[in-house]
Amino acid sequence: LFHQTHSQVHLKRKEIEKAFQSIEEGLVVAIKQKNEDDIGSSHRILGAVCAEIGENEKALENYSKSLEILEKASNRYELAQTLIALAHFHLSSWQKTHHTDSFQTACNYLKKAETIFRDLGAKGQLEKVHTTTAQLVFQLSSKTTPFGREDQLKTLYEASQVINSILDLKTLLRKVMDLVINLLKAERGVLLLKENGDLRVAAGKNMDNTTIRDASELSESILNQVSKEGTSIISTDACMDPRFQKRESVILNNIHSLLCVPLITQKQVIGTIYVDSRISSHLFTDEDQTFLISLANLIAVAIENARFHDRLRQESHHLRREVKDLFSNKKIIGTSKKMEDLRNLIEQAASSDSTVLIQGETGTGKELVARAIHYQGQRGSQNFIPLICGSVPEGLLESELFGHKKGSFTGATSDEGGIFEAATGGSIFLDEIGDAPLTVQVKLLRVLEEGEIRRVGEATPRRVDVRVICATNKNLAREVEEGRFRQDLFFRINVILISLPPLRERKEDIPLLAQHFLTLYNEKSGKELKGLTSEAMDYLLKYLWPGNVRELENYIERAVVIAEKETITPRDIYPALKIHQPASLSLTQSRMEAERSRIEEALARAGGNITRAAKELGLHRQQLQRVMKRLNLTREMFQNR
Repeated sequence: LFHQTHSQVHLKRKEIEKAFQSIEEGLVVAIKQKNEDDIGSSHRILGAVCAEIGENEKALENYSKSLEILEKASNRYELAQTLIALAHFHLSSWQKTHHTDSFQTACNYLKKAETIFRDLGAKGQLEKVHTTTAQLVFQLSSKTTPFGREDQLKTLYEASQVINSILDLKTLLRKVMDLVINLLKAERGVLLLKENGDLRVAAGKNMDNTTIRDASELSESILNQVSKEGTSIISTDACMDPRFQKRESVILNNIHSLLCVPLITQKQVIGTIYVDSRISSHLFTDEDQTFLISLANLIAVAIENARFHDRLRQESHHLRREVKDLFSNKKIIGTSKKMEDLRNLIEQAASSDSTVLIQGETGTGKELVARAIHYQGQRGSQNFIPLICGSVPEGLLESELFGHKKGSFTGATSDEGGIFEAATGGSIFLDEIGDAPLTVQVKLLRVLEEGEIRRVGEATPRRVDVRVICATNKNLAREVEEGRFRQDLFFRINVILISLPPLRERKEDIPLLAQHFLTLYNEKSGKELKGLTSEAMDYLLKYLWPGNVRELENYIERAVVIAEKETITPRDIYPALKIHQPASLSLTQSRMEAERSRIEEALARAGGNITRAAKELGLHRQQLQRVMKRLNLTREMFQNR
């Protein structure tokens, strides 16, 4: 990388000898290290140096080597960079020779690079591809060498590939008019589009207001004809054509040749293209008319694509903004000192790209905090993919994370990418990281340290760019001491530690949370409950909340559903909600209540999963079931808390 950077700097300064020396040294180092990515990118830079001094054969040879090597390697970003370099090389060749094969090859390379950058979510590089594409159309449209009929039709096909890759509507229409006027050797032109039923000028070249007005009226008549006959209008000598003798623009401007065709897509007329010439009559032939109709069909599709892309872009921006607001710090509810400290820490974590470890009991909102960190950070416009490590069988977790190769295990019928590849550019949230098996922990450590993953059954590493946010309700330091969690992975994920306080430690936030959930479920159920009685609120404030905020939400949801009055009363709160016991309890009763409380808390943390709760309590599943039966407890009481 050092030699490559130096070579590129020297190349920009036109210091060719130094550029050659730096990149050749870099290539030798890359070959010794057997780094395929560096070998491929070094050949690309060497090709650029050769092209700069006019050694085109050596340049093409190095570009081709770079392409061959990087197609076999895993670094698709570097592959796309080589594709762009090859596109520029062939475009330069086309400008000198006008061979359409070079033009076609440049188009193909640009399309492949565009696909890769779009898949990677590399917006900056994608914009560079589109800029190059727009320049290509401009160069095509500004050619001074006349096109023969065969070249014209072949170029039309190639140009259509480029036109369809321009997604900015204004740029597309401007380039289209340049292209049409150049290919038809017309003097002037205007492209009109239908907006709310009326034709509006979308792009024009060398047009005066009078001609634009007449072109619009002419286009209106074409729209009527197209709906009935599907025809266009051509005149080889408009001055002598009786159809146009009342047209002010034809008389004032002495227009000789005129051609106007519709833009049609999905059997709908969306506009017209009008061109004319004041210089010579009989400029446009029937072949030109057929040619422009064909081009107009392609342009109409490109316009619809650009409009669709613009709508998607606006919708995506709107949705991203809504999601960002949904998971902003404002949604972390609470006015206590602990919650203020938490919001400050979330802001600090969001401003960096470091790995985050979120600790907290079940139901404290670990995923909500993880989403807030992601959407408030620089990766907020990219994917956020959550995975509960404890919910995936050990044998499938590795495949879920890293993907697999076809035939690597029973049921692997095709190559599949994992969530690390799907989240490239964004964030992954690994909940219950403490439940990840040691074999997977090793591979997670490699991702965090090297930025590489290997699919199951595949030897070639793949580069990924993902922020990892982890969460656990376990004491990972104790897990490390007892050999159930790798110490090196613990240190690697524990860069920014965020500890979420349990609800029982911030009871001053309970009224605010209760009102928030009441408003939420009022809207969902169509009710208009006004609040909680003071007795009901006192009831909530005295409870220890082993299931934390999630448990509180579930109780409020249930209370909204069953409440028969305008306010929620203690009777509407779930009967299993135990508050406190009188001080005069006997020793036996105290033990029973302590036992009940401990079991309820374990079941709440496990979400009603009896096996997990039994493991935490040090009991067999059957033992816990017998105790639950004696205490009149069911798993349903604790599910979805």
